[in-house]
Amino acid sequence: MSLGKPPCDGMDTDAPTAPDATNTTLDAVILERHLGDLLADREIVDVTTSTNADLLARARQRAPLRPVLRVAQRQTQGRGRRGRSWHGNDAGSLLFSLALPWARDPAASAAVTLACGIAAAAAIQQWIPANGARVLVKWPNDLLLHGGKLAGILVELADDAHGARTLVIGMGINLCSDLALRDRIASDRAKSEASPAAVGVADLASVLGSAAVLSQREIWLARLARALLTAAQGYQRNGFAGGPAAFAACCAYRDAVVEAHNAGGPVITGILRGVDSAGRLLLDSGGALQPLNSGEISLRSRDAGGAP
Repeated sequence: MSLGKPPCDGMDTDAPTAPDATNTTLDAVILERHLGDLLADREIVDVTTSTNADLLARARQRAPLRPVLRVAQRQTQGRGRRGRSWHGNDAGSLLFSLALPWARDPAASAAVTLACGIAAAAAIQQWIPANGARVLVKWPNDLLLHGGKLAGILVELADDAHGARTLVIGMGINLCSDLALRDRIASDRAKSEASPAAVGVADLASVLGSAAVLSQREIWLARLARALLTAAQGYQRNGFAGGPAAFAACCAYRDAVVEAHNAGGPVITGILRGVDSAGRLLLDSGGALQPLNSGEISLRSRDAGGAP
């Protein structure tokens, strides 16, 4: 089911004209209208610890036979990479996970993460005015807008007792952030980050307006779920073919000097040149390209402003 072209003002014609920011309930009927039969198994819950954790636990008991979408209005223990917390606010965030049968090698999960990030960035970018900001991918799993973190993606794997494997893709995106959310993120970062160079917070409302994004939460959810599922299924069929070129078009910090931090290892400094066919980061360090895996590596700009 195609969502068609966005109207010139960035609003879908069936979106309410007077959104209520205090209404945190997602409308299952609107979501179904825009997902069609793409994801027949979909669940919306008020509160859970983590949608990724929910689907991983279920997959370890029995792998799903077809894709499942699980959405939470609020998560009490949302997670990002390296065990970090993901913070959201009820009306101004989308928090969801997809689970799908998986036949690829576990080592491929890093490239799948990047493929999903590229697809999500493209899905968002097409609805931003042509003269507006660019959505960039900060390797391996963050989306940036105006240099701040707009969204994060977490990919995990689970096997059941019969050896059937499931890929779980979690995503959190800021639609409209408030001061309380920014304070929580800043406080958590101060406790966990070893470097002050971490990026700030961004949201879609900064480029599309709060009324537009808050009235279209179900539509944004459908767009992003579609993009992630299509990217994962495409990877399952074709691997990361075309991935390096796609990443080059939306790469944050491209051709800039960056530092790659690996927990317990040395800091590697070099010029970011892109990724290879396995999704590994390529740093030009001393004239030689050095491929770096994801995992425990984080990427930070050495520029004082941290902007891409």
